[in-house]
Amino acid sequence: MKHILIATDFSPAARCATIYGIKLAAQLNAKVSLVSAYETLPIPVTNDPVILTVDDMQDVVMQQLTEEAELFALPGSAHIDVYSREGATAKAVLEVAKEWPADLIVTGMKEHGKEFRRLFGSAVTSLANKSNVPLLVIPEGTVYTAPTSIVIANDFMPKVEIGIPPFLRWLAQEVKSKLTVIRFLGSRAAEVIEISDYSSNLRRITGMISPLEELPNNGHASDMLINYLREHHSNLLAMPVRHQSLAERWLAGSPSREIIFETRVPFLLLPEDGWK
Repeated sequence: MKHILIATDFSPAARCATIYGIKLAAQLNAKVSLVSAYETLPIPVTNDPVILTVDDMQDVVMQQLTEEAELFALPGSAHIDVYSREGATAKAVLEVAKEWPADLIVTGMKEHGKEFRRLFGSAVTSLANKSNVPLLVIPEGTVYTAPTSIVIANDFMPKVEIGIPPFLRWLAQEVKSKLTVIRFLGSRAAEVIEISDYSSNLRRITGMISPLEELPNNGHASDMLINYLREHHSNLLAMPVRHQSLAERWLAGSPSREIIFETRVPFLLLPEDGWK
């Protein structure tokens, strides 16, 4: 990995993500950058709102980014570049990720207002749906620990070879992580596979298969996953992003979207192409 791009709006949740991303970059010997989006909005400094120009807003945001980079930079670490873009958050972040190729985007998830954002969307879910770059979501309040226990959740079919995405295999090797695959079998059960060898380039996984885990009575896979993560002290969950049609999302919901709003551990969303 060469470049980790951290998206921030300077909120407490974003600062958790910034600290996490910077420490992860140091562990992986990766370059790190900060990016923030801005829009021109009326600011009531007197009885008459004042509209800052685009240049004014850019100066303000760049100053904030510079201060943030200086505040959280690790001693002896490489310089942190900062970028600002006008427009909606997801669009701005993805523009920078393309212009200065990023291998991983890191963003925070605010605790307050989750239910509202679950209904009406958020910058994080927009990034998840649009990004072709792996996206790491850091829940507010997360304290950095190396991702030494990674759970991969997917709906691999029985008797079909399970492939570990190259990005995830590389991350596990660098951090010496334990890998566990949770493979959903229909709507009522899942099997748990502990990986014993993920170092080779072979797509076939050799591992130990545990007894089937039963899903909760409400049948939500997200609940089963969250319980498993908590009980096994896992510190990273990885899932693919499936680009469903709007109709499919309305009818069935998005598992990735549900997990984003429920999980208490960092959550790695990998584009579907990354699993090939």
